[in-house]
Parts: sequence; C-alpha cells; structure tokens
Amino acid sequence: GANKLGKLLYQSGEASEAFRLFERIAPDLPEAKHNMALCIERGDGVARDKSRAILLYREAAQAGVDDACCALGYCLASDAFRDLEATDPRCLEDGRLALDEAVVWLRHAADRGSGEAMVHLGQIYERGGGSIRRDSSAALALFCKAAEWDPKAAFYAGNILWDQLRDGVGSIDKCIEYYELAANGGVADAQNALGVIYEDGWGQGLPMSVPKAQAWFKLAADNGHAIAAYNLAALLERVLDLNVAGTEVDPTHRGKINSAIEHYYARAARGSNR
Repeated sequence: GANKLGKLLYQSGEASEAFRLFERIAPDLPEAKHNMALCIERGDGVARDKSRAILLYREAAQAGVDDACCALGYCLASDAFRDLEATDPRCLEDGRLALDEAVVWLRHAADRGSGEAMVHLGQIYERGGGSIRRDSSAALALFCKAAEWDPKAAFYAGNILWDQLRDGVGSIDKCIEYYELAANGGVADAQNALGVIYEDGWGQGLPMSVPKAQAWFKLAADNGHAIAAYNLAALLERVLDLNVAGTEVDPTHRGKINSAIEHYYARAARGSNR
C-alpha cells in the first residue's frame, strides 16, 4: 500500500517525497500519521517541530498504533525530565503531568511486547521524578525482559545488578550473565564493565582473571571505547612490571607489550577513535 511505499521512499533517502505521501494518506491511516510524526520529530523531509510531532504521535496512539505509543511516551518523558530540572513551579507541574502521561503510553506499548518501550519505561523508573517514585526493582524487571531483544537493555540490567552487589545484595553470576549478554551483542560499555570486574575479581564468587580482563578490555577498545583502551594499557603496564620483576623477559615479547601499551594509551587520548 501507500504507507509501505512511503517507508521505502524514506529508507532510500527520499524523505521529502515520503513525507508528502504520508501526509496525503494520514487522514485515513493512523500508521501514516505516526510516520509523519517521525519525519517531523527528526526533521527529515520537513521542518523539525517536536510539538507538532507529539500532537501527531498522540493522535496515532489514540487510534491504536503501538509504535506511536512508544514514540509519544519517549518524547513526553524527555521533555518532562527537562521541565523537572527547572525552578519555575509551572514547569515543574508541566513536567509532572508529562511524565505521568509518558508512563501510561509506554506501559501500554510495553504490555503489548515493545522492547523499546520497556527500556524507556525502565529508565523512568530507575530515575524517578515528579509523581513517579524511583523503583530500581521495577526497572530491573523491565530491562531483563527487554534484554531478550535489546543488548543495551541487558547492559542496563547489569548496571542495576552491579549496584545491588555494591550494596551487599544480589549475585555476581547474575550480573555477569547480563553483562555478557550485552557484551556479546556488541555493547562496548558492557565489554569494558566485564574487564573491570575480571581485573579486580569479586571475593569468593569470582576470582580475578587477568587474561579475561585483557580480552574484554581489548574487545571494547577495538570497538572504539576510549576508557577501555586506557584500562587495557594500564593493565598491560602492570602485567609487564610483574613479568620484569626478578625474571628475564624475552626482549621481543617485551617490545610487543610496550608497543601495545603506547597504542592503546594513544587511542584513549584520541577519544573513541578506532
């Protein structure tokens, strides 16, 4: 149909033509209204106007478009958190109302299986604000469920589990499970987090492992993670110092380690460049 053609035009870079098509069919097709809003929110093929995008998202959401529920919730939440940082009482009230509405729409989309909505809703519960009480347990449950589809959600779950460990509760195995799920999905932050965990160990539950720490730091660094590049270089320095102390080290091997140290410190200094 016409909506599918509009999506193909958008994906091929013909955003202006796609928007005109969405606009023409939107009165009779709520999905096209959602696609219109998406173009307007991003400024693709039309002037960017977040307020107008929110109005269209709301109309599409009220017509039963699940993707519009998620998009509307996200837009409302991002505006709400900005208003909740203000000092003007009117802004604070606007932020509270917007966040309440965001939770309603995101919950609707999450209940219908939207992993993206689960992540956005989890982030709201993790942060709290307005009349929404901070609830890390609710956030964790949403992130764990969304982790089935989204590696980033697994990373967020791992972060909460790590915070729980530092408070003396939880399981290091469960934390590792979610960080590894995220890391194997390409999330460099999770790869670096695993490097930190294996570098230090975790009591009787997880012994220190320099080879594992080195492997995870290297994977994250090679994926453009500047902090991991620094962590890897610092770890290699310590390994080299331990190898040198009281023992003979093959000069070639030592030279390779020194080259790696210089290389990864340089990457860290450049930022996230690969």
